[in-house]
Amino acid sequence: MLATSTTSVPSIDVRGLSKSYRNGVVRKTRKSVLRDVSLQVPRPMTVAIMGQNGVGKSTFLKVLAGLLEPDCGSVRIGAKQPTDALIGYVPQDNPVMPWLRAIDDIALPLQVAGIRRAERHERVRELVSRFRFDIPLETRGHALSGGQRQVVNLCRALATPRPPDMILLDEPWSSLDVGRRLELANHLHVIRKELDVPICLSTHQVDLAVYVADLVVFFKENPVTVGPEDIISVSLPTPRDVSLMRSQEFLDQVASLEERLQEGTRR
Repeated sequence: MLATSTTSVPSIDVRGLSKSYRNGVVRKTRKSVLRDVSLQVPRPMTVAIMGQNGVGKSTFLKVLAGLLEPDCGSVRIGAKQPTDALIGYVPQDNPVMPWLRAIDDIALPLQVAGIRRAERHERVRELVSRFRFDIPLETRGHALSGGQRQVVNLCRALATPRPPDMILLDEPWSSLDVGRRLELANHLHVIRKELDVPICLSTHQVDLAVYVADLVVFFKENPVTVGPEDIISVSLPTPRDVSLMRSQEFLDQVASLEERLQEGTRR
């Protein structure tokens, strides 16, 4: 847990969060995934959730997004419950509509909001220009590469009727090559600066987590509990560019977090 000012509302405020799933049809037992998790992020920043496969990272993000209801505890995005907040969510499998042009796929949240087609397209083109995304807007989903599908999903998360209250990304680098990973990381820096909203992502990529995040949270075991020792501030200067990744300060931070991640694996 992070200490917060009594006069401000945390940008992410999770208190006593627990979540379990039914484990087996016959026995009707439940498997606990998150247990009494608390995390307060005092201001908009980028938070990287790290841990091994199956530990509960995706479950945590889905609870933040309002897609799953916790068994107990509370979640607030600013002063709002997740179901009342406007959250841009980028799932791990990067789904696209294969029959839609990229511009129409990105504009789906605007279409749901009842915005007319010409204005939807104008907003998407402005968004792509503002954040310098490289995406063929006239190409249909079935013809997009894996990296392009990722960009479409990120653009769609940003193409909301009003600025989103938070951006969530589940394993955003898992299907990208090295060049695309760095490109996405730099996009996240720009989005964080331009929108001033919290970004929360799950990842196994320690170097990229250090490069983009202000805060790293370790999910070490199942069920997940988060103590003060599991929350690490990334003490690197901002703004950051790729030259930082060659610095000894960066390499030391990566080595330290890799060691922590390995400790979690051995438990």
